[in-house]
Amino acid sequence: MGYTLKIGQAITYTDPETGIERIDCEKVFMEEAPAFGEVTDHTNLRMPSYSAWEDLATASGLYDFFFDPDYGLLNTPDGATVLSIVHKTAIDQACADYVQKHPTVFLVKHEASLSAEDFHFERLRWLKFWIDWALKNCSRPVFVNEQ
Repeated sequence: MGYTLKIGQAITYTDPETGIERIDCEKVFMEEAPAFGEVTDHTNLRMPSYSAWEDLATASGLYDFFFDPDYGLLNTPDGATVLSIVHKTAIDQACADYVQKHPTVFLVKHEASLSAEDFHFERLRWLKFWIDWALKNCSRPVFVNEQ
């Protein structure tokens, strides 16, 4: 089990089973988007396990950003958060801090030698790329945790 995370243009739809209006995110594929060997490479969608995302949040200093009961992106009642410059600033800072703590993430490596730090960095890179893209290109930028 895990999360289905999306970043991009918000769209609304009516859930056919409940009749409740829901928020989702348009799927986007971009060749220049981050890719590190997952089926969702080059897209604004990621499907990490619960433990992998919690490990990333802890290692990057973003635990409250995702899990705080009042404002965490993964704790919204409808699974969607409108993105703002506040989110971009938090991700930018987390990326800068992470690279300072783990400078070897930029070394060229073989897939078999990738460490947990490398995977955390790639997930941070994905977050940064898509949050930056959404804030620049979307009229309704959103982070969605599909529930």
